[in-house]
Amino acid sequence: MEVDMATSPQVRIRGVRFGYWDSSVGKKQVMAVSGFIMLGYLVLHLWGNLKIFAGPEALNTYAAWLRTVGDPLFGNNQLLWIVRVVLAVALVLHLWSAWTLTRQDLAARPIGYANRRNLE
Repeated sequence: MEVDMATSPQVRIRGVRFGYWDSSVGKKQVMAVSGFIMLGYLVLHLWGNLKIFAGPEALNTYAAWLRTVGDPLFGNNQLLWIVRVVLAVALVLHLWSAWTLTRQDLAARPIGYANRRNLE
């Protein structure tokens, strides 16, 4: 008995978690979200570092605010540690996604595209 693979449904037994992580779209989404998290950190870090131009009092006020941010809900410096952990996880996920997508790309096309010269 011959089965037509084009018309027969293909069943894949896969967990939702692994299906998402194994797909290239899922990896690209992870890379986008983690990149957005790192970009947000970069912008906020730049904003904090620009306080140096506002004088020592503004910088000291900002440093004191960083130690007590989220004070009613979190303890001293706890929110900062949460941000550090989230940033570290985002960095690891971003690097992992880039590495696996690059490996997947090289496996799909081991020979690169022909270089074209600029016709200027």
